[in-house]
This record gives sequence, structure tokens and C-alpha cells, in this order.
Amino acid sequence: MKRVLKSFCTIGLALPVVFSLMGITSFAAGGGSKLECDILEEGQADVIAEQLEKCITNKYQGYYTFDNFRPTFYNEQYADGIYMVDVDISVDKTLVRDPEESAIARGMKQEVEAQIQARQRDTAQAVLDEYLSNTSKYFNVPIETGFEFRVYITALTEEEVNNATDFEHFYRVDAEDGPILTPVIENEPFVELGTEEDGKARLASEMSAVESRAVSYDADAAVKYAIDNATATPEFSSANGLGSDCANFVSKCINAGGIPIDNAGKWYPAPKKGSYASENWMRTGYNNNGGVKTYMTDKGYFDSTTADSVATGDFVYWNSRSHVALVTRYDGYTIEYSQHSSSKQDKVYHMLTDPKTVTLYKPTV
Repeated sequence: MKRVLKSFCTIGLALPVVFSLMGITSFAAGGGSKLECDILEEGQADVIAEQLEKCITNKYQGYYTFDNFRPTFYNEQYADGIYMVDVDISVDKTLVRDPEESAIARGMKQEVEAQIQARQRDTAQAVLDEYLSNTSKYFNVPIETGFEFRVYITALTEEEVNNATDFEHFYRVDAEDGPILTPVIENEPFVELGTEEDGKARLASEMSAVESRAVSYDADAAVKYAIDNATATPEFSSANGLGSDCANFVSKCINAGGIPIDNAGKWYPAPKKGSYASENWMRTGYNNNGGVKTYMTDKGYFDSTTADSVATGDFVYWNSRSHVALVTRYDGYTIEYSQHSSSKQDKVYHMLTDPKTVTLYKPTV
């Protein structure tokens, strides 16, 4: 197995899979690939793209089908015998497993049947019906989804890059303080987001009465704002020298959902274009200096939750880097999010490939 140089990858994670590509046929040369590289040639890009396609399709087999893979290769670097390239894949992802068959849905159904009192049974059924309505709308519906990777190749010279047969692949999330890299594990099985017991607990939790508040969060409105603005030019970016837009974007989504601007609490947008917003609005909360995560939890508007309780309108907080995003698609099996970063995004939906690397925050109002 090839090593990853510390200068390129400093995360303390398990070693990634190294794909041996001897004898594999080329990946549909010219079939939608976009190559923005000087060193990497089309034939080698096709080989890498084919392996990434297999990585995706094998993991989610039986749950999703994928069509029209469209990879983009860019941001290549070569130093000290290591070649690095980022690969973004857009693909039409279709859920083919009925959300009613998920472990969470089965557990929720069991909890409905366990209710003895008619009034509680009616409430439980209403919660289940809403859950199935929200997840089943994605069943058999193709949607463009993004998978982001980073690939490393060990090569003594630039010329050897296109003759190499061993590659190291990482899932990639572009955070404001550097990429979050998670090794791609060979033959990694797909694990559903929760168990039947989690489904029972979810239904019981959602049945519980919540404290009445003057503030109410409209998750649908927050998601609509996120989807409508996911690919808009970021207000804060590396291009204009103002950093990254992830917290600003999530704050705007949550505000569109009804959480009010709070000048006294220092949660408010930039007063004019090109100026900075408040620290809570603009920061993620990662560096313990305020931030949208800290503000929302301190105010009692959101609280941490687990993947088995996720819903659209929740927000995602990465544990190892400063980055946040909004959950905009959940079908009972996987989570997708919309984000802004330091550069303009070209896709609305991005796949959350490893929920263990994040904390999810759910509205309590």
C-alpha cells in the first residue's frame, strides 16, 4: 500500500484503499469528463473516473442507481514524488429502495402499533405519515448529486503519473480552513442511518409535546432558500478576499426558516454588500469564538441530534474542520446537503458520505 505524505494529508484516519488498475478497460473516453489539468492525460483520467464510479455504485448497490457520471478533474499538484488531483463527480442518483422498508420506518410502524390509547395512536400515525410523505417523494426520482474526491498518485516524475496503476482515494469536503479528507474503504458496505430501535425512539420523541415558543422554524422555507441559492455567487469568498461563505449561507437559510435576526445576540447579516456580518452569523462555531452553531444551541433554537433522527432543514456541522451546511434532502437512507464555501458551487446537492464525521443539529422550535 502506498503512503500518503504528511504535507498533503494530515488527518489521523485509517489508511485508504489503493486501487490496482491493471487490465481495467478505459472509462468512456470523452463521455462527459472535464479535464482541467496540465499533467494528467485523458486516458489516465478515464481510469481514475472508472474506479470512482465503481466505488460509488458498489457501496450503494440495492439502494440507489446512478446514471450519467460527469467527472471534473482540477487543482492538480505535483511535489516530492506525489501527484494530487481533485475530482468532482456529478451523477443522477435515484433511490430504488422504498423508504417504507428502511429500519427507521419499520421501527416507527412498530411504535405506532404499540400505542394503546386511541388519541396517542392517532398522533403517532400522523407523525409516521408525515415522515413517509417527506421521504417517499424521493423514491424513483433521479436527482443530480455531487461526490467530491481527492486522489493521490505516487510517481517519481511527472511523466510517470500517467503510467501509474495504484491510486489513493479520499472523499473530500471543502471547508473554510482546508479540505476534510476521509479515506475510501474498499468494499465498504452501506450502513443505514438507524435501526428499528432508533425508529421507535424517533417516533416517541416527535410525539412528545414541545414547549410553546414565540419563534417557529419553517424547515421547508429554509430548504427552499438553500436550494434556490446553493449555486449563487458567495458573498464572502477567496475571490473577493473575504474568506468563506458557509456560515453566512446557513445563517441565511435558517433566517429564511423564521429564526429572527438578533442584533443584541450578535446574529445578523452584513449591513451592506462587501462588509462583514456579526461573528455568530459569519462563524461556524468550530474555533470557540461564537458562531451559528453556538448561537442556535445557546438560544435553544436547535439541539444536536443523531443521523437516525435527521430531517430536511437540519444543519450539518463538521467535527474536524470549520464548515457547516444545510440538510436539503433525506430519503430515509442517505443525507444530502447544500452548501456555500470559498468558491461558487456548481451543484445544489452534495452527498454526506460519512455521517460519523459530523454533528447534526435539529430545530427544537
